[in-house]
Amino acid sequence: MVKIRTRENMDIYILVPKKPLPSPDQPEESSDSYFRS
Repeated sequence: MVKIRTRENMDIYILVPKKPLPSPDQPEESSDSYFRS
C-alpha cells in the first residue's frame, strides 16, 4: 500500500501497481489528474 497526500490534504491509500508509474517524481497536479481520470 502506498499513502498519497493530495492537495486537498486527503490521505489516499492505493495498491502498488506491478509496474511503476512512468514518472514517480511527477508533481502533485499530475498525481491528482491520475487519480481523477
